[in-house]
Amino acid sequence: MNLTIGIYNQISNRSVEYQQHIKAITDYHINVEAYQKQIISLSDDNSNNILKIVTDTDINVILEKALENQSEYLYLVSYGYISHDLFLPYLAIDLAKQNNYSIVGHIMDDYPHSKGFYYLHNQCMLINLKDYVEVGKPKFTLGTSLCEYELPNIIRTDENFHDDYTPLHIKKGIGNKIYTGFVHEGWEFIKCFIEHNKIIGNFTEDIRNRKHHLYPEHGEGLEKVLSGDKETMPWENNQREWLESTDIDNFTYLDVFIFNTCPDIEQISYTKETYLDSIYCVASGFIPLKLLDMCKWDNNTTMIYFDFNQVSLDFKKYLIEHWDGNNYVDAVLHYRNNIDINFQATWFTDNVDAWEIEWQKTIEYFGSVDDWLEFWKKYKNIKHEFVRCDIIQNNHILLDIMKEHQGNNLIWFSNVFHTKMTVRYYHPTTIKKSYDDFIHKMCETNNTIQICGFDTTGQTKWFCKGSIQ
Repeated sequence: MNLTIGIYNQISNRSVEYQQHIKAITDYHINVEAYQKQIISLSDDNSNNILKIVTDTDINVILEKALENQSEYLYLVSYGYISHDLFLPYLAIDLAKQNNYSIVGHIMDDYPHSKGFYYLHNQCMLINLKDYVEVGKPKFTLGTSLCEYELPNIIRTDENFHDDYTPLHIKKGIGNKIYTGFVHEGWEFIKCFIEHNKIIGNFTEDIRNRKHHLYPEHGEGLEKVLSGDKETMPWENNQREWLESTDIDNFTYLDVFIFNTCPDIEQISYTKETYLDSIYCVASGFIPLKLLDMCKWDNNTTMIYFDFNQVSLDFKKYLIEHWDGNNYVDAVLHYRNNIDINFQATWFTDNVDAWEIEWQKTIEYFGSVDDWLEFWKKYKNIKHEFVRCDIIQNNHILLDIMKEHQGNNLIWFSNVFHTKMTVRYYHPTTIKKSYDDFIHKMCETNNTIQICGFDTTGQTKWFCKGSIQ
């Protein structure tokens, strides 16, 4: 699958700081590296799987660059796009193929009210680029103007996704008629595709439910909140909902990652011949144990769990002190039902069947149930420390502990610097400075350290500082 993801900057008239912050939020929900890995996994023939990312302030430029990339489809989103579903572009492609749609997007019918023409909201759309070339590469025109144009009659579905202006699809009718209202963004695009007998489809309810849009061009409230204003609340409903969903004050009890949701660990510099003096990991899933397994270790190795979330630390401590290694899912349920009734897992919440599948994958990694139990028994006997700290704002807490350990050390900080909370609360330049400061100080503090995690853009960072002892 040859796909271009286009990111349209529709707020280029706003402050640079605001543009940068909204782009960071958008990029987080696109996650370029994850897309790259996913599209490669879609086919055995990886040479046919090419993904390109294009950003511009002009949709027409993005279209041209997508053609230069020789892409089959353009999945176009605007600043403020939110979705954690990496399959969304492919769901849209499947929808287009099944219904012979040349475009899939948010179709708006302006005729019922203002007697204007149909248009496409720029927040998100999928465009078949072969059809785009076939119909003459029409311009995607922005803005509105009062018109009196003779434009094609359109057959639209009687059914709407909501209200009376969102038809399921539109196609060419017989003849033309005079439209005397307003024309909006993408009207010429629609006109040209329709005149060439192409069908344009609306996103299904399922796809709509998998994504959201912040409409960052509406109002100044969102910009004020992102810049630190704690008194303002935007009037735009989508902005308010997102701000409330990412408000740290609304999280009195944080969820726990009982399994890991980040990509698999890549090759590290340490090997089974590398003796590990200390390992520092966020209290999440089984990646800490997989990293430990990649190295040489014994009872003198120290495991330091650090986390902002005290609930995660408490859960890890409980497992080490009380769990025998059998039936992890049962252990999670026992902890929730008998130890901490507020405990909430972040991994297919309450989907025990999904937990069982993931647990079996963990067992398979270690070889067998017996191999795993032998590893767990040995692991429980090493020294463990549990440290609550926020390495974004207070990295000195962890760095001071690191000064006590010599030899070969390893850290896994996961995606601490690239989460929905960090992109909301920190301007990208601020979080980049914090990340760089942490990496620099770790390298100063440790003679030899294997660093594993993700940078502020979600890119994997696996590198070793110093000569392995």
